[in-house]
Amino acid sequence: MVETVLFDFGSNRVSNIGKAQLDEIALKMKQDPALRATVIGYSDSRGSDAANQAVSERRAAAVKSYLVSRHGIDPSRITVEGRGAADPVGDNATAEGRSANRRVVIRVE
Repeated sequence: MVETVLFDFGSNRVSNIGKAQLDEIALKMKQDPALRATVIGYSDSRGSDAANQAVSERRAAAVKSYLVSRHGIDPSRITVEGRGAADPVGDNATAEGRSANRRVVIRVE
C-alpha cells in the first residue's frame, strides 16, 4: 500500500485530509502487527537545498508523530527520511506541480 499526503508551502502541518488518510493507514497497521511503514518526505524546488531537506524531514517526522501519538503505532515500525526536492512528481515551474511535490509518501509493507 502506498499513500501520498500533501502539504502547504513551508509547512509540516498535517491537514485534515492527510489525517483521514493516516487514520486508514493506522487501522491497517493495527490489524496487522507485521506491517512496517516507510515515510519519505519531499519538498518543491523553491528555497535552498538545505531548507528543502529540512522541511522534507519535518514532514516525514510529523506523519510518524501522528501515527504514534494519535494511534499508538510502535515507533520502531516506522522509518522516516527526507529527500528534499529530489524525485519531483510535478513540474516545479507551475503552482500545481509544486503543490504535488510538497508531499510525504507512505509505503506500508
